[in-house]
Amino acid sequence: MSSCKKIILKKLKGHNTIWHPETGLVFKSKAEKVVIGIFNEVNDSVDDLTDESIDLCESWKFKIDESLFEEVEPEPESEPEQEPEPEQEPEPEQEPEPEPEPEPECEQEPEPEQEPEPEPEPESEHQEESCSSKDNLVNLSDFINMFRHQVSMEKIQDEWDVLNKHNEKLCIEIQQVTLERDELLAKLNALKSIL
Repeated sequence: MSSCKKIILKKLKGHNTIWHPETGLVFKSKAEKVVIGIFNEVNDSVDDLTDESIDLCESWKFKIDESLFEEVEPEPESEPEQEPEPEQEPEPEQEPEPEPEPEPECEQEPEPEQEPEPEPEPESEHQEESCSSKDNLVNLSDFINMFRHQVSMEKIQDEWDVLNKHNEKLCIEIQQVTLERDELLAKLNALKSIL
């Protein structure tokens, strides 16, 4: 593989780990980016590495979990039996071991930004200022409600426009199908008159 190709790792739902969708290779964790197996999309399981998947690791320069090699070495000629993988226990929060090899880049989806909540205004010492602050809060609350209503109306209008466009497309398709049906009926009647 070319070295300029970007490596994208994604979360593997239901397995508490990450994977490389292009090759199907599964990594131990986000912190430990070592290959532990290959994802079987049909069974939704992580299968043991094969010779072909090991070649994939080498071509993509992914590091393979060394504990997997220890299990394979005692049986040099025979294929290891596939055993069900033990369930992964949650890893304790420890500092990750430094890896000498470059880690694959992981494109992460940005977390949605949370809008800061407005801080309450400090209470004023004077009665007049307190009244005007309450009035301002009431006005601000009304403004926020009006803004929410306007935003929801805009969303509804956008959805309405999308539905109208979809409806127009469907009407055009209905007209085309109706024309085709009429042509076929005309041909059928012509054939009936000949016979």
